[in-house]
Amino acid sequence: MIPPRFCQVTLVVILGWSGVVQAQPAKNGDAERGKQLYMSIGCVECHGYSATGSAMTGPGLAGIPIKFETFAKALRSPSWNMPPYTQSALSDASVTDIFSYVASLPRSEKSASEIPLLAR
Repeated sequence: MIPPRFCQVTLVVILGWSGVVQAQPAKNGDAERGKQLYMSIGCVECHGYSATGSAMTGPGLAGIPIKFETFAKALRSPSWNMPPYTQSALSDASVTDIFSYVASLPRSEKSASEIPLLAR
């Protein structure tokens, strides 16, 4: 079995080489408002409180370099088991705020052995 971390890093490297993935700060986004939205509209349910995700529920979002346009497209028209957040459900300004929030989070680089509950 290929470790999920390896798959995620490989995807970022491949997309980075293709020019699809680039770090990009959100323009005019309010990270604090984005945090409130992230917690209230259901993002936290699958991506977790620190946006690090889970192999079973949803990908990690914190600290992953991604273009805003790619993030917005995935939110509006997801290609997996995620509800679409259409314009009528979530404004463009709210999408920008959420992007600003997850972009502001540090990426967790801890291994399973460094996390007490997983080290047992």
